[in-house]
Amino acid sequence: MSKIKLRGRPLICTRHKAFVELLISTCGLPSETEIMEHAQADDVRGRHIFGQAPLHIACHAAAQTVIPLRVPFELRGTELAAEQLLQYAGEPETYVITRVPTVAMSYSLAFAPASFAAVQHCGLGKCGCGPRSYGSGDEESSTAHGTGDCYCECFDCSGEVQS
Repeated sequence: MSKIKLRGRPLICTRHKAFVELLISTCGLPSETEIMEHAQADDVRGRHIFGQAPLHIACHAAAQTVIPLRVPFELRGTELAAEQLLQYAGEPETYVITRVPTVAMSYSLAFAPASFAAVQHCGLGKCGCGPRSYGSGDEESSTAHGTGDCYCECFDCSGEVQS
């Protein structure tokens, strides 16, 4: 049994009774730890969740501890007994999951000259992205912001911040 350093009040997220037993025994959780079959963001906010939760929910938790299962292909999708879980369980792994904004590009590479291998954000906008460069990185293929060819989602071609 390994004792996990809690990063918030513990919450077990699973619908499998045998997995609850495995989490409690393997992670050293109190037997009265709250259990939720289907947690939402407000349920996990600031708590340490044990078990699998989708990333869009787990990112609201203080931490998530999982026990990876190496289940043979023929047993996947079946309800496993506690003894089987012990047999296929790995060591607990704890993650701190952070959601970062995804910025969509408003410029399509389909219409870019062939020399433009990649477009990166200029880094001057509210998106917080880093320096940009195009193509091979030579001076002719790199441009300064505000020259009429900025392709950041957060700027228009004149360099003005879009709201």
